[in-house]
Amino acid sequence: MEALFGVLILIVFCTLISFWEKTRFDTFITPFGVLAWPYTLVVTMINLGGVHFGYFPVSLKCILFIILCLVFFLLGGYTVLAFFRGRVDELFIDKKTHSNIGYFFDLYRPLFVFLAIISVLSGFVQLRLLISEYGWLEVGTRNFKIAYGSGPLGHLMMLSRPAFIFLFAAYLNSRKSYLLIILISLFIVVLFRQVKYHVIVIFLGGLYLSYYYRIFRFSLKMALIYILIIYFLFNISYVVGFSTLGIGHAYSSKVQAFLFNHFFTYLFGGPIGFSEILNDISYPIGGVREIFSVPINMYKVLTGDEQLVTIVHKKWISISTIYQYFHSSNTFGLFGMTYMYLGKLGSLIYVFFIGVMAYLFMSLSVLYRRSLGIQLVYVFILGFLTLSFFGLYFNMLTFVEISFYMLVIPRMFLMTRQLLKTSLSQLRREVSVNDQG
Repeated sequence: MEALFGVLILIVFCTLISFWEKTRFDTFITPFGVLAWPYTLVVTMINLGGVHFGYFPVSLKCILFIILCLVFFLLGGYTVLAFFRGRVDELFIDKKTHSNIGYFFDLYRPLFVFLAIISVLSGFVQLRLLISEYGWLEVGTRNFKIAYGSGPLGHLMMLSRPAFIFLFAAYLNSRKSYLLIILISLFIVVLFRQVKYHVIVIFLGGLYLSYYYRIFRFSLKMALIYILIIYFLFNISYVVGFSTLGIGHAYSSKVQAFLFNHFFTYLFGGPIGFSEILNDISYPIGGVREIFSVPINMYKVLTGDEQLVTIVHKKWISISTIYQYFHSSNTFGLFGMTYMYLGKLGSLIYVFFIGVMAYLFMSLSVLYRRSLGIQLVYVFILGFLTLSFFGLYFNMLTFVEISFYMLVIPRMFLMTRQLLKTSLSQLRREVSVNDQG
């Protein structure tokens, strides 16, 4: 009864806030919406269905703390909106901009095709070097994954993220076949990293950018289709490693049964894990260093200190009574991870500033319609918020590095393009003057 009551409270709270935001922004796809509803859906699946298959329920205490975190997230977001004094009321692009969307994609397409080519070549070169060093059978190992994403080539491969998100929307807008070939190549490059969120978040980012530009709108049918696609992406991110023993092995009934169970462990692990650790006196086990791991580790690298801050927890907690499969979690969702690092009060403060960041980029994406970099970062944030029922991503180098690329590269592209245009115009004038002379 407690589990059912908790779900009911969460659904009512999220419904009220979402419809209120719908009246203001004419959409449910807001930072709150993409953060709250996946959490709510997963918790509902656990407490109404998962408990009948051995999974532990998400406690009422945990659900109430999640709601409190969502309130602080909203407080941070609407503190930002208050500074814009009602200037952010329509999240969709205006009709005039939408009618010229073809020109917009034509303008930026060469840039992102170029970035895609760089990242694909970097990925294939990195893959070939590592297979030569480790051998094909080591593709699924931890050392291979770390090496694949490291070094100069690893950083160049990060360009695949903004390239995929933009070209995904560009393909949906134009249906050009060569863009699909590039997208598949980018997907393969990201896939060999074998990290689930790397694969899923760029797909979500592409969807959100397409939605932002009115290329399509979400519906219940489309949502179900994309949920199936996300499962496919999750599945195939593991199949790469299993394929080293043969495709037949990767798609055997035993492996696929394991992956199906592992999917629900991944899906349910964050909320259940957080519910369990709320009553465990050994938590929180982290600290402020984990929250600021990116600047701390950058400083350590520059000073030659090899003792980097790690944000990967090796302590696992059981989330079900089923021991046939590995039903344990070492990550506890956005709210659970911040609780571990900072405690209850610190978690609420941190979530407040996550709300500030999310709604700030939402506001800027509306006020600066022609600033593609801001819009890319905004949908990138939405992608991570959608996955926040699983873990905390905003203290990772991936988020910081890719967001930097998104903000800087499009702006540099426009500045370089304008500079070349000005130089060519000046050269033509000089040639014309010389001809007249």
